[in-house]
Amino acid sequence: MNAKMTRLDVDITIASGASLRGETLSEVDLSEVDLTDIDLRGCDLRYAVLKNAVLTGANLEGANLGGADLSGANLESSNLNKVDLRWSILRNVKAENANFTNVGLLESDLTGSDFSNVNFSKADIRRCVIKNTNLRGSIFFKANLAMSDMSGSYIDENALTEANTYGTLIPG
Repeated sequence: MNAKMTRLDVDITIASGASLRGETLSEVDLSEVDLTDIDLRGCDLRYAVLKNAVLTGANLEGANLGGADLSGANLESSNLNKVDLRWSILRNVKAENANFTNVGLLESDLTGSDFSNVNFSKADIRRCVIKNTNLRGSIFFKANLAMSDMSGSYIDENALTEANTYGTLIPG
């Protein structure tokens, strides 16, 4: 198991071109850090602060971001397959064309974000706040959206094929 890294460790690792894959970054403040195209697979980022961070094209597959604050982050074209984002804050996030397949978003806040053309297939999105969010072109095939609030959001008519929408407030 790797020792927990600090922000300085992260900056040095990125500057040297070394990998962050599988590192422990829990509770680290990574606000405004540029992690473009970085391999973060399997990282422990629980309760990390990633406000306004740039994660464009980053690979976060299998990472744990439970309770993390990603407010204002850029996740465009990133891979978040099988990422744990339970109880996280993703307000005003830009995540166009990202992969959120099999992601866990239980009780997270996605308000005011742009999730256009995102694949949410088989994602756990129960009891989430998804107000005033752009979901154009996104897919929720077999996703669980039970008891979520999507008021004011834009979602395509066919996006919820075989999704569980029990008790979900869907814009109409």
